[in-house]
Amino acid sequence: DCHNAHEILDDKDERSSIHVNNLVETCSTCHEGANLTFAQSYTHKSVILAERPVEYYVGFIYMIIITLTIGGMFVHNLFIIIRRSINKYRNEAARDYIQRFSPSQVVQHRILIISFFTLVITGFALKFPDSAWVKGLYSVGLTEQLRSVIHRIAGVVMIILSLWHVFDSMTSRSGKGFIRAMFPQKSDLASFIHSAKYLIGWSKIKPAYDRFDYTEKAEYWALIWGTVVMIITGLILFFPVFFTRNSPIWFLKVSEALHYYEAWLATLAIFVWHFFFVIFHPKEYPMSMTWLHGKMTLKEYKHKHLNDFERIMEEIENYKAGDKKIKSLSYQAKEYITRHKIRSK
Repeated sequence: DCHNAHEILDDKDERSSIHVNNLVETCSTCHEGANLTFAQSYTHKSVILAERPVEYYVGFIYMIIITLTIGGMFVHNLFIIIRRSINKYRNEAARDYIQRFSPSQVVQHRILIISFFTLVITGFALKFPDSAWVKGLYSVGLTEQLRSVIHRIAGVVMIILSLWHVFDSMTSRSGKGFIRAMFPQKSDLASFIHSAKYLIGWSKIKPAYDRFDYTEKAEYWALIWGTVVMIITGLILFFPVFFTRNSPIWFLKVSEALHYYEAWLATLAIFVWHFFFVIFHPKEYPMSMTWLHGKMTLKEYKHKHLNDFERIMEEIENYKAGDKKIKSLSYQAKEYITRHKIRSK
């Protein structure tokens, strides 16, 4: 609009639409009543510090004010979250609990967190190299070469972690029980329908869940699917020459597309779904402590997983009565009995 589409002339050319003698007329085509001051406010000279010292220093001062004000608010609220988290952790530690996840599963989850977010950061940094946060990473030494190395290392860690999880699920009592509890059941559909009715007010009875409800099962198997896709496509992109020796032309680019969009799907699912249930859910805030130690208080477990809580308590009572051997018990029941030194008749 300022330069015209096919008559872009030097600003010193008297025929130019941006010549000083023509500026007001040019601006007036869109801004009726425009004057010379208005017109000069939108020239390229207006962005030069020497031409706009007042605007520059207003912006500079406000950047300091915004940084200190909002930064102070963030730090203040962060201390509130930290204090509430510590209080919640200590409060739960003083109560009796059920060991929901084994120590091995807790460690697996921690490694998953580190490797996942490392992959997310270093992966998206490749796709958005000109974004401000990526430039910030570059400024602290994360060069493109270092980024690519870290991304591949995190990928290898993810592969090793996946193999560990499979091995643990096949060999340990806790792992076998975990997988059995995670398998979808017909009752999950009924549980979902019941939950939907409860949430929208059609039912006043809160649904009772097993060890894992339908949300946790859906998320877990989505994680398994996503991990398999990311590992396969990641290896293809890791060794492109090898995998393209006998593959069609589209193979590599399709793998790249799958890797990219699956990364988006996984990242958004974590922030929108997983973080809600472990951090932002009203009853979890400031966060669920289970990921730190794998424990859940008896009261919380009974509230969230009533069916599984009753099953565990029944196992414990059967053991006390001598009706069951400790070897036949679930990992949760055995751990509870061992910790409390409960004896069988």
